Amino acid sequence: MKKIFLIPHGNYCEDYSPFLGDKKEFKKDIIKIPEDKFTFTFLGNIRPYKGVLDLISAFKSMNSNNCQLLICGHVTNPQDLELIKSKIDDNPNIYFKPGYVVDNEIQGYIKTSDVMVYPYKDILTSGSLILGMSLKSACLVSNVGSMTELIDKDCVFNNDSDLIDKMNILASTNSVKIEAIGISNFKKIEDDTWLKMATRLKDVYSNLMKDN
Repeated sequence: MKKIFLIPHGNYCEDYSPFLGDKKEFKKDIIKIPEDKFTFTFLGNIRPYKGVLDLISAFKSMNSNNCQLLICGHVTNPQDLELIKSKIDDNPNIYFKPGYVVDNEIQGYIKTSDVMVYPYKDILTSGSLILGMSLKSACLVSNVGSMTELIDKDCVFNNDSDLIDKMNILASTNSVKIEAIGISNFKKIEDDTWLKMATRLKDVYSNLMKDN
């Protein structure tokens, strides 16, 4: 009897209001960051295992001054909040927005980012990554958990120095290629709807009941 079943994480392709605005205006008026810089974004609840401090260090070590880092998310521990602020150290190209992003702006935050970054130190799977892929984002991920099964190796980093290298490479990549990476990510998960995944889970239990 088969004992292991693999059911992918459901996607979020239809879960958020579509972004129909102007990307530069959204950056300037809503996020309130410069609209003309290459933007790396971390979006999601912020906990130590998510590697935000390492991401800040890597960004500060990059070669380009034409980039910015946007960090958005609820910080669960007040001490972590102070650590992040201290790590940023008033860097003019790092923008930290602690707190939840409202649902009707999530698409805007992701769509106006050039690359979404997931620098997690320890994780099995990531709903935030699936969200980024669902919205056709180029995604840069750490080599942990199942994330590397979804993302091409050129956008997977193994350590801090590799993260810096990959960020520098992506920052110098033209917008057409960045968009193509995002579309490729989307195609990998576009069929994994929650209805299909729920049906597969139901079938697993139904077959197990039959076997018993």
